[in-house]
Amino acid sequence: MVDVYVAMEKGKISTRFQLEDEKSLELLEKNMDTLTRRLTEKGYRTDVKLTLKEVGGNVMEEILRADKNISMISELSFDVRA
Repeated sequence: MVDVYVAMEKGKISTRFQLEDEKSLELLEKNMDTLTRRLTEKGYRTDVKLTLKEVGGNVMEEILRADKNISMISELSFDVRA
């Protein structure tokens, strides 16, 4: 499982990936340069954070705690292999 938070403001894309295990974290760390390079080529500035999930943590709860002015939230689940 991976929780992904993405925000875009004034040409800057901020992403936060929260992963369940060390192996997944290492995989994304090895390949994140491809994503940031492609976004940079499209003219975007990027800020990427990769972290391990805390036991019992929930990224949606963190977002709600961080910003009380959120007007719309969507939680999606999908299979990237499809």
